[in-house]
Amino acid sequence: MVQKFELNEINYFEKVIEYKSPFYHKTQQLFLYLETYEDTTNKISFINIKDVTDEYEKENELKVLLNDQKVLIKEVHHRVKNNLQIILSLLNLELRFHDGDYEWILNKTRNRISTMATIHQQVYDSSDSAHVDALKCTEVCLQKLFGSDNSNIKFHLDVESHELSMDKAIPFSLILNELAMNSINFAFKENEEGNFYVKFGVYDDMYELDIWDDGVGLPEGTDIKNPKTLGFTIIKSLISQLDGEYNELPLSKGFGIKIIFKNVI
Repeated sequence: MVQKFELNEINYFEKVIEYKSPFYHKTQQLFLYLETYEDTTNKISFINIKDVTDEYEKENELKVLLNDQKVLIKEVHHRVKNNLQIILSLLNLELRFHDGDYEWILNKTRNRISTMATIHQQVYDSSDSAHVDALKCTEVCLQKLFGSDNSNIKFHLDVESHELSMDKAIPFSLILNELAMNSINFAFKENEEGNFYVKFGVYDDMYELDIWDDGVGLPEGTDIKNPKTLGFTIIKSLISQLDGEYNELPLSKGFGIKIIFKNVI
């Protein structure tokens, strides 16, 4: 659309227009402005044209970065809120099952917070702020638990490298923590040698997580679908956060669980 002006009616205007250049094969941003100079006898007007495409593109990039920053801040607030809710829920469960045993509660809570902090550290160290590698997550979590204090129990990994969203990575790592701590505390006698296994991969477009040990197993009559102990109550709750399903692995010795959840990143 062409706008016409009578020069004697206007002394100055400015406008940015888009121009599809036949030479550069791209849309340019042109800054047009008119200036008028006059003296006692003459009036001269100039129309100036300046290519501001680079400045326009940089401005748009800054707008995108600013919007990304706002989204990131909201995401951080969302994650902090979710993590605090998880910790609060776990503390409430601990108090229900171990009311008065505050040292036990604090030690368990410390381990869980440490596991969650490990996930956030991986995100901080990575260029991807939205995902965590399942293999690295598993390695770091278990290396902390099966350290020098529990060197009699060896952990074995068959874990594929897949990206987990933060919403999946937190319950995933906490499940590892709960089952590993159960094995360390209950599956083996003091200083008895044993093994803890983790297998993880994608099968038929679903994540499958198998975790088992070769310890004493569960007490006879234990129903992990309707848990009466705190450990499995927590594990069941965490599996629900994955929107997953689970079953006990058929083992001749020890205890194991298979967890299946959707492959969504």
